[in-house]
Amino acid sequence: MAKGRLQLGERLIQAGKITQEQLDIALKEQQRTGKLLGEILHRLGFVAEDELTVLLAADAGIQHIELNGYPVQPEALKLIPEATVRRLRAFPLSTDGRTVKVALANIFDVRAIDDLRRQTGRQVEVLSATEGDILRAIDHYYGQAAKGDALIERSIREAERGVPTRAGGQPTRAEGEAGEAGVISLVDQLLSDAVREGVTDIHVEPEETTVRVRYRVDGLLHNATTLPKAVQASVIARLKIMANINVAETRLPQDGRIRFNVGAKRIDLRVSTFPTIYGENVVLRLLDRERLILGLEKLGFGADTLGIFKRCLERPYGSSATSSRSRTPWSTSCP
Repeated sequence: MAKGRLQLGERLIQAGKITQEQLDIALKEQQRTGKLLGEILHRLGFVAEDELTVLLAADAGIQHIELNGYPVQPEALKLIPEATVRRLRAFPLSTDGRTVKVALANIFDVRAIDDLRRQTGRQVEVLSATEGDILRAIDHYYGQAAKGDALIERSIREAERGVPTRAGGQPTRAEGEAGEAGVISLVDQLLSDAVREGVTDIHVEPEETTVRVRYRVDGLLHNATTLPKAVQASVIARLKIMANINVAETRLPQDGRIRFNVGAKRIDLRVSTFPTIYGENVVLRLLDRERLILGLEKLGFGADTLGIFKRCLERPYGSSATSSRSRTPWSTSCP
């Protein structure tokens, strides 16, 4: 154990992060408290949290990430309660059904990893992130998710008020106005949630007794919410009105576009409808202009490949082409 502590200290000294005197002070404090050396160095102000976390992750061969802007799947958030992620200093990022990808502040916390495995019933793939980053992500995503779910539930209730409760019945004027406002709020919340979660496509899929809403993130579709069948016509009509396409036409496929603001961000959506036996299916492709403007260094090229590509672009002759299959998740996962 002493050898391991000395190796960490030597690496920090070699990297110019601490001095020998600071290491000696930290080692004495560790003998007194029994706490982790890295935690002590950070608490004493000798090394920044992100510098320490990056170094430890590199030594362990584990990817270190910044959670700000990192894509997060809603399904992953539902796997682990907020109380658990706060206690373990962990943040769920994505899942494929068999594995859950989790950012940990302490990548060597075997008990936390075992706890997450039992909690989710899935294998755990560990990534590294700073504790501050993780706590901010928990505050943002778990708080926003709960708020978003509550708004969706309230909007659904309001939307249902504008739907007749029995055959031949008609809602009152007040009920109709409340229902219309509820539908508008519901659709706006679904679009806002999709933008916040880095979604590339929204699928509104009528089924026999419900309407399923799914989000696509990095090529994978995940259930976002389920709507009552009673609000199906109103929700689809609202989307068609926003896309400026014929609301009365329900038997033929149609295409349109929506421009939607989320805060100061302008999002373009490409809308496609097509009929099914349970009603019109709607697919919305989100085109975030800010996310589409990326430097070459952010596209995922290896160093050698990036150099070759840059040399090709600098040539005064010839041409370069970049392509992908139609409807593939090129905007988030394909360089």
